Amino acid sequence: MDQRSEDEIVTMSPIKVVFGGEEYDVKLLVIKESRVWRKKLIDKLSILPTLVSLTMDDTNPDSFGKAFKGLMIDNPEVVLELFFNYAKDLNRKEIEKKATDAEMAQAFAQVVTSAFPLAKSLLVAMTVLSQ
Repeated sequence: MDQRSEDEIVTMSPIKVVFGGEEYDVKLLVIKESRVWRKKLIDKLSILPTLVSLTMDDTNPDSFGKAFKGLMIDNPEVVLELFFNYAKDLNRKEIEKKATDAEMAQAFAQVVTSAFPLAKSLLVAMTVLSQ
């Protein structure tokens, strides 16, 4: 995953992602839209530990398989949903026909990184203030 340059961030250049060897532009969300998207992301991902603990049962050997299925089969769909909620201008049907899971993982990571720049700023501020 290439880091976005300071210039790309300041000028709101789209995020470049690749699916099926073809490059696509993902437009950055403005603050109001990004806030809503981040809330969806946190809501979806925060249930994962609960899902595992609810499906795990030490007395039932099949419970591990159920928990594993939930994480590895059902929840990747959450990644697709979240990605296309952010990249709302992209054609989901077209991309799902040509993209690999690895390409989607890379694209999703780029979107998440771009969606949380203020968190990085908070860490920098805390570091500066602690000196």
